[in-house]
Amino acid sequence: MNLRRYLNISSQVQSAVNNGGVVAIESEMLVSGAPYPQNAAFAAAVQNEVRKAGAVPAVTAVIDGIMRVGLKDTEVEQLCKKAVPKASRATLPALILQGKTATTTVGSAMLMAVLSGIHVQAAGGIGGVRAENIYDNSADLQELRQSSVAVFSCGISPFYSAEATLEYLETYGIPVLGINTKHLPRVYCGSSIALSQIVESAQEAAQTAYLKWNLGLRGGVLSFTESVEGLDASYAQNAARFAMKSAEENNINGAALIQYLAAQMNTLTENKAVAAYKASVLNAVRTAAEASFYMGV
Repeated sequence: MNLRRYLNISSQVQSAVNNGGVVAIESEMLVSGAPYPQNAAFAAAVQNEVRKAGAVPAVTAVIDGIMRVGLKDTEVEQLCKKAVPKASRATLPALILQGKTATTTVGSAMLMAVLSGIHVQAAGGIGGVRAENIYDNSADLQELRQSSVAVFSCGISPFYSAEATLEYLETYGIPVLGINTKHLPRVYCGSSIALSQIVESAQEAAQTAYLKWNLGLRGGVLSFTESVEGLDASYAQNAARFAMKSAEENNINGAALIQYLAAQMNTLTENKAVAAYKASVLNAVRTAAEASFYMGV
């Protein structure tokens, strides 16, 4: 398969792939949590967190019909300025054919990571299973079944059922690890839901993923870092329910939905949600960067 027409890996990222210490980053996480220029500042902070650990950040996106792994700072800023579609496994062929630009989600960033030889990814919230419709599953879950990437996340999105999502992951053989946390974190807050597999370090999480793949077991490994500066769980979940109800009443969907929900969460929590989100994401990013040096060790 000749990917050179469709996939561009920056020279810095390619060097890190060959030598170790590279972290794939979904661009949707960077751009949708706040309006410009706050999202651009957050995107810079995320990449700097990876660099402080000695690793290379590989921000992913589709730019003018090309899958890009390792964006320039100016390209990331352009994504922060204007809402664009989100790429998925289902939409990638059309986006490429039509020469369009799109951000990556957890799932589509995993796909690009695999195509680029990257095995570690930092993520914000993981999409899951809707409580009101167990057949409405996030594409993130489908990609975790297929792509052999170790994903480090700050929690399950509050707009999905944590219990149903954990059940799905277990059913399809996707290891779910808690790194120094016994309970499943949710974006913005912790939870009382117990995790069955606990590891003590980023190194142990990386080695778990590497062993899974050496056993010939395909698919991802999902590691959660503990919630940092989290909100009260019931307070956060009530805000999430109000935000979803508001989106439905105002017919908000598509590329605008995540940014709308984030804005609603900030309004409903008096900006406490965005502070909790940023702190937890940076913790997950820091852990992913550390783990990137232990693949194969």
